[in-house]
Amino acid sequence: TIAILGRIKNELGIEAMAHFTCVGSTVEELSDTLNAIIETGVENIIALRGDPPKGEAAWRPHPDGLRYSIELVREAKAHGGFSIAVAGFPETHPEAASPEADIAYLKEKVDAGADAVVTQFFFDNADFLRFRDRAVAAGVRVPIVPGILPVKSAAWVRKFAPLCKAKVPAELEAARTRLAGDEAGTIRFGVEFAAHQLRGLLAAGIPGYHVYSLNDPRPLEALLEAVGAA
Repeated sequence: TIAILGRIKNELGIEAMAHFTCVGSTVEELSDTLNAIIETGVENIIALRGDPPKGEAAWRPHPDGLRYSIELVREAKAHGGFSIAVAGFPETHPEAASPEADIAYLKEKVDAGADAVVTQFFFDNADFLRFRDRAVAAGVRVPIVPGILPVKSAAWVRKFAPLCKAKVPAELEAARTRLAGDEAGTIRFGVEFAAHQLRGLLAAGIPGYHVYSLNDPRPLEALLEAVGAA
């Protein structure tokens, strides 16, 4: 992964961000990874706790590792030279005690050194805008970037929406049923739905966004074309 980061940055000339989690690593290993990223010249990381490894239902930190993403932010900050992003949750982190507690923890991550917030995906722009307003009211003064997921298949929705407790709008649910078995039709609908979200966000003054491609460039390419054409 680090070699690929270095190639993106140095051979292709594209700014890169490392997806960096605590999962399965000791503090020493995390420190070594940060040093290796620095050696590539990559300056951006998104610091995340990470999900449980495949096959495990609950999150368990490594005995010699870190438990929370804020600890990873502090570790990266101590190495110096990084621009650090962290996750935000428009519909509240599934493990948070309350929406208020979730916002308070986000503020702590920013205070620990985060330079930007990239949100989990959502399907209702109102959820993001409310989250943005609550975060700003709590004192978060860094860019808050909305995360958009162009739906590729019903299986994607079934798998990923429950993981972050993202509400699935009736329009999307109906399309999922109507287009069952029609992959091309589902991708077209997913792109149209995401493009509608992006246009609404841009109209609301949000200057940028993050698109979750989940290793499939087709929806992303179609989305960029749709938004560009508009």
